[in-house]
Amino acid sequence: MIDFYSESLINKLFRTNVRFNTKIDLDKVERAIKYAKKYHGQQKRDTGELYYTHPLKVAYMVSDYTTALKQIQLLLQYYMIHLKTQN
Repeated sequence: MIDFYSESLINKLFRTNVRFNTKIDLDKVERAIKYAKKYHGQQKRDTGELYYTHPLKVAYMVSDYTTALKQIQLLLQYYMIHLKTQN
């Protein structure tokens, strides 16, 4: 099941690929999202927001400034590692 934040990020990166003729590997981004959901899917912040949605929102914003897949992947991985060490 795809959620709003995942779908928004994937769609935005797809449009970026088309518009700027970039080669962001959407499969890798989708795998990172699936990994985040697998390990943090039901964890929630004090606000009730699912943990994994925040990194997706940040990656969405960062993609306004870079099309470098490595930077977007590293951002997602950083948050997942950070969350894992918090528990």
